[in-house]
Amino acid sequence: MKTEPAANHIFDIVTFIISLISLLEGWLERVPGIKWLWPRAWDMRRMPQRASTNDGSVALDHLRTDLESSQEFDKVLSRLEDLQSGQKVVLERLTVLENRLKDREDELSMNEHQQQRVDRLLSSLEGAVATLQARNDASSTGCERCHVLEEATHHFLSRARAIQDRKV
Repeated sequence: MKTEPAANHIFDIVTFIISLISLLEGWLERVPGIKWLWPRAWDMRRMPQRASTNDGSVALDHLRTDLESSQEFDKVLSRLEDLQSGQKVVLERLTVLENRLKDREDELSMNEHQQQRVDRLLSSLEGAVATLQARNDASSTGCERCHVLEEATHHFLSRARAIQDRKV
């Protein structure tokens, strides 16, 4: 036989009583002694006191609070409009920045393509110089024309490297 602590039984009893009260709440409010102690009854008894302490009738008091709430509502609406206009400005700035970023990315990609093209041109020129030097060394006849061509190629290659260094 399993024994349970007494605290569990007390907890079960309290839970049962609370459930029973919540089911019978509507009927319990009508019992004279409980009706007088019920929280809604206290609110009903205090309403005439509140109306007598205020300046004016209850209807005017509600109207004043409605006017105050409408003024607060207008303030909230104006703040909301300010926030929305500020949001539009921020979105426009963001669009401008995104366009600038896209332009910069396009420029970078174009620069990369130009850099690759210059690198290919330089490598082909270096290959041509190497070929000319090999021909010049092989023939070693002192061909004046080959010598002039080699100097022109070296001059062109040095200028191409200078251009590349300026762009980088």
